[in-house]
Amino acid sequence: MKLTPAPFLQHPARLLPALLALAAVALRLPYLDWGLPDLTEEAFPLKKAFAMGGWADGQVQWDPETAGWPALSFYVHMVGQHLHYGVGWLIGLFADRYDFYLLKLDLTPVVILARALGAVAAGGIVWIGARLGRRLAGDFGGLLAGASLAFGPMLLRQSLLITPDILLAFFAALAVARSVAVAENGHRRDLLLAALWIGLGAACKYTTILLLPVLVAAWWLGLRRGGSSLRWLGLNSLDLWLAAGVCLGAFVLTNPFLLADLRIFTRDFAYQAVHLGEGGHLGQQDVPAWLFYLRDVLAPAMGWPGLLLAVGGLIWAAWRRRGPWLVLLLAVVLYYGGMGLLSTRFERYLLPALLPASLGLAAAWLALKDLCPRCRGRVAVAAGVLLALFSLLPPALGARTYLHGLSLPNTMTQAKNFMIKELGSPLYVAMESYTPDLPRAPEDLLRADPAFDGMSFRQQKIWLDRPFYNLVYLPFAVTRPELTEFYYDLRLLAGYDYVVTSGAVRGRFAAEPARFPRRATFYRDLDRFGRLVKSFAPGAGARGPEIRIYRLDPEGKQRLRMDRGLLKPDFYLPWLDRVHAPQFHGFLALLSRHALQREQWQRADLFYEVLLATQPLDQQLRFLPQLGQVKLRLHDFAAAEDIYGQLLALAPDDPTAEGYLGYALLQLGRQEEARRHLERCLQLSQGNPSAQAAADWARGQLRALDKMQP
Repeated sequence: MKLTPAPFLQHPARLLPALLALAAVALRLPYLDWGLPDLTEEAFPLKKAFAMGGWADGQVQWDPETAGWPALSFYVHMVGQHLHYGVGWLIGLFADRYDFYLLKLDLTPVVILARALGAVAAGGIVWIGARLGRRLAGDFGGLLAGASLAFGPMLLRQSLLITPDILLAFFAALAVARSVAVAENGHRRDLLLAALWIGLGAACKYTTILLLPVLVAAWWLGLRRGGSSLRWLGLNSLDLWLAAGVCLGAFVLTNPFLLADLRIFTRDFAYQAVHLGEGGHLGQQDVPAWLFYLRDVLAPAMGWPGLLLAVGGLIWAAWRRRGPWLVLLLAVVLYYGGMGLLSTRFERYLLPALLPASLGLAAAWLALKDLCPRCRGRVAVAAGVLLALFSLLPPALGARTYLHGLSLPNTMTQAKNFMIKELGSPLYVAMESYTPDLPRAPEDLLRADPAFDGMSFRQQKIWLDRPFYNLVYLPFAVTRPELTEFYYDLRLLAGYDYVVTSGAVRGRFAAEPARFPRRATFYRDLDRFGRLVKSFAPGAGARGPEIRIYRLDPEGKQRLRMDRGLLKPDFYLPWLDRVHAPQFHGFLALLSRHALQREQWQRADLFYEVLLATQPLDQQLRFLPQLGQVKLRLHDFAAAEDIYGQLLALAPDDPTAEGYLGYALLQLGRQEEARRHLERCLQLSQGNPSAQAAADWARGQLRALDKMQP
């Protein structure tokens, strides 16, 4: 019997797409731990999935409570995290869910697995691109397209970041490949699959809907190729409406809570409208979006020679060969044009256009063969080698530079290590955005993490046995920076030990001092009244933003007070219509609590008074007890009487409020009234273990009152 070799052994070139995909994944695997254990990227899908995972109470939160981003990427990462926990539990790595929850303190293993997902998705994109290029332009065309994707810097960079965009790009690649098949044969199966992939891509990020016109155009081409009529532009076709249903169904099924709360939906869509359409991100107004995507995205991604060859190849192939090449050209044009209309622009926004653009290199190879039909043998090989060098070498060098940068320490990590080792803890630190991720004070963590009470003693010890810092972050907004102008007054931060700034924030405002005078004054005050302890700047030995650490010494604070004066009680009034209320109240609440912890009574009094003046009555209950303590410390007993009276009006059975009111009345010389409230404190404290401290204190005050009696 004669043995027949396997098809891939008869035609080894069939292995090319798989080999390129494996090479792409292998290239990324050694860099999955870049920057760790510090997570210096946003990684929103990972963090959102972790928050939804139910690690604190065992109840998975399926509703992401956001409409700004669709939810599919959250669910994908959440499934990955639960698989991680399940395998870890089986092999004894995690005793219970709280052990996994402790990874919140160091997300290294979770981040590595999330980045591995991105690497695999990139491998899938490479496989699709090489396979499609090989089918349309032969083995060498597949090699050019696949290698451009596998070793180019843009896909490399985005696949090592945890964003929805890499999943979006994978689904978009599947959709483009199926759309090409629709243009070639018009089969219903290809049409429905393309619609499915577009729906799933939109479930990761809304911009995938830009591929819907591509699919409709491919459907028209398929109808014409099959000799069918284009009456009613094909919109009377049942298949097309089935595809629309599949697309919408895929999106809805993977975003079942999108319309669950119309308030959230309206809020997030309004934000996205501002985010994408009204002026763009701060610091992105230097060039139009279309020029940014050409000069700063596509050119570095493919190199100018490769980009020109790819664009020329797509135009030539769409003109001469039509069919699938028209589909690919339309995909690039629609994505480039659609993103070019937005004010906000990022490299990742154009990621889905990278696969059809790279196939332009395969088209350039076809054009070269058509223009030189007699080129054979060595001449053809030489032409192919030159084409590969021109198109692949520049992006490969860009990828090499990027990977070299990943091996360098990050300035934020350097600053964090310096602060922990050299400055110690605990400290009170004011931070800008894009600064070191310092461990927060235990009370801050416990306020946000009710899981602590369910942890074992071992787990609680791990949670608490770390250096920690009392942190306040200066709010930062890239789309409406005027809403954060209020916070840039150094006098607000005079109660802190250090202020840490980031070049990623400071540089944006420094470029427009006339537009942001308050921020310019803030940075000048830091340089004048603060002491620069250390700065970490990017360069040959580091990457990241410039981090500056300022010490606020008592002498500098005194000079600041003499030069700028104290904050007046009404300092906030001119800004009330220029702040985001929840952000404003959260910031002042943190300033108030830190001032109270440090016994800075005057500062605490000022900030608590602002909170009471700007909050509705039902929100004041949170701050009245602290303000009452401050008034007592300042010996403002009349104000303390009024505050504890308000508190008892809101919470009549509060033993602590009764005790403090009695003390205030005692200091005001109203002894009989004081006695009634102190005795009421004792009465309410009976059977209440949490009120025993108040009861003991009230007994002491009553004994002192008895001694005062004649």
